[in-house]
Amino acid sequence: MTAQTNQTVMLSCEAKTLPSHSRIYWLRQRQAPSANSHYEFLAFWDLTKGAVHGKELEQEKLTVLRDSSRYTLSLQSAKPSDSGVYFCMTVGNPDLTFGKGTQLSVGKDLAQCCR
Repeated sequence: MTAQTNQTVMLSCEAKTLPSHSRIYWLRQRQAPSANSHYEFLAFWDLTKGAVHGKELEQEKLTVLRDSSRYTLSLQSAKPSDSGVYFCMTVGNPDLTFGKGTQLSVGKDLAQCCR
């Protein structure tokens, strides 16, 4: 997925068989997977608290929404530094289950690159 700077980006994840008490986590990996790469915690959705954000983030920039089994991460005013692979994840007992991930590339004028 590509986006222009300052655009709003919507990423979604569907969890059809998720137990009702489970949480959906949103993570970002800024660089290609390697021994030095790591996941950055962005937010999770909790049935009682709603969206809970990571401490390092501007909370007004990220919104997590839930509609039945679909969870959506809305990223406001995207910047090139927001580029990376975005994953949704659930924590089971004992397994972690990751979505396939969405590569997001944010640039100044990506929409004009290919005319």
